[in-house]
Amino acid sequence: MTHLPTPEAKRVAMLFSRGFFPDFRGHKEALDLVRAGYAVTVLAWDRECRLPTCETLDGFTVERLQLPALLGKGLAQLHRWLRFWLWLGLTLFRRKYDIIHANDLDTLPVGWLAAKLTRAKVIFDAREPNYYAYWPTYQYPALLAVRLMERFLSRQCDHVIVCNPYQVGKYGRMGVRRVTIIANYPPLSMVSASAPALRADGEVTVGRIGAIYEDCGIEEIVEAVQLLLARGRRVRLFLAGRLVDSYRERLANLMRPLTDRVELRGAFTHKDLPDLYRHCHISIPAYRPSPWFRHITPVKFFESIAHGVPVIATDIGGIGDMIRQARCGRVLPAPSAEAIAQAVEELISQPALLQEMSENGMAAIREKYNWDLLTPKLLELYRTL
Repeated sequence: MTHLPTPEAKRVAMLFSRGFFPDFRGHKEALDLVRAGYAVTVLAWDRECRLPTCETLDGFTVERLQLPALLGKGLAQLHRWLRFWLWLGLTLFRRKYDIIHANDLDTLPVGWLAAKLTRAKVIFDAREPNYYAYWPTYQYPALLAVRLMERFLSRQCDHVIVCNPYQVGKYGRMGVRRVTIIANYPPLSMVSASAPALRADGEVTVGRIGAIYEDCGIEEIVEAVQLLLARGRRVRLFLAGRLVDSYRERLANLMRPLTDRVELRGAFTHKDLPDLYRHCHISIPAYRPSPWFRHITPVKFFESIAHGVPVIATDIGGIGDMIRQARCGRVLPAPSAEAIAQAVEELISQPALLQEMSENGMAAIREKYNWDLLTPKLLELYRTL
């Protein structure tokens, strides 16, 4: 159902430095605002120049700047960032929105400045715990400047949205007073009616559904599957997600020994998730506890258990406690191949336990970890502006 805003509706601009494919979290926020009567426009940067320059999704408009650029190149593409910021700033200044919702740190400076010039309210949606965790040490002067900018701008915002308690503490130490946790939970509509069916021959598929790149545990998962096959276990590996170009050759070399026991799929949208998770009996978000991942609460955990797929996960971003409380999987003592293999062996040797964990995970989403419970919090935040 399409919800049309009234002529006097508050106008909201949501800013993204990616293409809004769509962005799953941003789509949920925009849809909630439209249903509440706000007029929402998404302004995004299509770096691959593959998406429409303008389209309407569920009652809100998406406008994109088509400007080719690579991910992860930072200062090497500063001229392209300047063009994106200029387009964003001019659009915001000319249209004079009532509320500017800046997603991530790289849209905040332009969003804050435009809000000051047009007397709009500004929200900083901080999705990542540490935006500069991977910056090399030789860029320390730039790193220091970005940290100071984040501290200053977050204190100037009318509200800061975060994803987990770690970020509440982080921005609290910066002196930010208005911080609200809105976790990236899936909607209730995502919860499956049943868990993926086990095969009659006992073969079990393990894997990961999400972008494929370094430090997300792919190497440990592949090695664990090799260990399980060597021990006579009937397992297959299923991977789905956008493959980062810099990791393509490495992944090909990893997959070579498993040519007949692995299935690899490419990029997907959230509408593809039910079909993808039907192929997987155990999800393994085994992120390495690097500075980037240590405090992230991955949405892949919630998506997995919403589809009735138990998880074997690294204890990052608080999901270890969630797994233990919900009894929906196993927490890895370390993201090692042997630890993963042992956890998989425990679960596949007890089909009843695997089924119980599937039911527990879906129940946890229904009762506690779903977006529908967060919608009133988001709308109340907007009303207080």
